[in-house]
Amino acid sequence: MASTVQPGGAATAVSPPRQDALPGLAVTDPSEVDVALPPPSLEALRSGAPRALQDALGALEQDRGLDALAGLRAVARAVREMERHAVRLARRDGATWQEIGDTLGTTRQNAQQRFCD
Repeated sequence: MASTVQPGGAATAVSPPRQDALPGLAVTDPSEVDVALPPPSLEALRSGAPRALQDALGALEQDRGLDALAGLRAVARAVREMERHAVRLARRDGATWQEIGDTLGTTRQNAQQRFCD
């Protein structure tokens, strides 16, 4: 874990991105949501998520529960990353935490905690 120095001399820990199952998809710590982060590889999401969903559906059709769970896990990771990116874009464009919470069907506090802590 690296650290950065904030104005005033306070050091904060910054988690490095971790690589997940979908190629080109770096999942970042949600606390870094307001920091200038590179966007996820939308092309990797565009190709990887549908493929993982098709794999999961195929596994379900063939009664292969563990394979279906693995595919669904990859889909869920992709959805979380797209959601984080959408929140970063919304915040950049001036959306309030209240608006984000309303859109996600949750409270302002829950949305802020989820994407900032």
